[in-house]
Amino acid sequence: MIKKWLSAIGLISDSKHKQASGESAIPQVLGFTLGAVVNVDRVRLAILEDDLTFENASASQTILAVGVVPLGEGTRVIRYYTDDDGFFQILQQGTQDSGVKEISLWYFFDNTPIDTDSRWDTVLADEVVTPERHYELDGNQFDAYWGHERPVAMTETTYTSDGQKTETDQFVMLYSRDISDGLTEELMIAAEEKGSEMGFERIVARSTGIQLKRNHFKVMA
Repeated sequence: MIKKWLSAIGLISDSKHKQASGESAIPQVLGFTLGAVVNVDRVRLAILEDDLTFENASASQTILAVGVVPLGEGTRVIRYYTDDDGFFQILQQGTQDSGVKEISLWYFFDNTPIDTDSRWDTVLADEVVTPERHYELDGNQFDAYWGHERPVAMTETTYTSDGQKTETDQFVMLYSRDISDGLTEELMIAAEEKGSEMGFERIVARSTGIQLKRNHFKVMA
């Protein structure tokens, strides 16, 4: 799935040439960086797994790509995409580790290509933010977490270790549901659009995730 997603946004390449200028722009936070290995507390995930949409999370994951989404006023989201079909997401104020506000682990549920303008318009109008403000996925109901009535627009710049860089416009809504022990599972619906010489490449990516604490993982550079 992760290779399919990277291919969909134009980041699969056979080139081995690294671009130093691109690499210098890639954030390194809490040890997360391209090529690093993240060891996850598998026991904790196993305890929660019956309540989660994703399963069989790998205890050891390698970071293949990094995405950066500026949110304004010095806040950004950083996504560290791994070889386990998912990503670690960090919400950060500023650029220092002390500014980290949230850490979460996400897995792709699926992604669906959008082939026509009319289908894309329908997705943006009714399927990212549903009229009912609920979203059914895998037999579970998630409720809208953000108060927005329209998808939230953002742009992600994504880097890979071979020097590839791309920008993707995203139109996003976050949903949430309660699980055990007062925890929540979140659902992100993202309609993604990337321009190319052939026109627009569009997909809808659905991902689910949970919040992590710093003692739930260890990053090995």
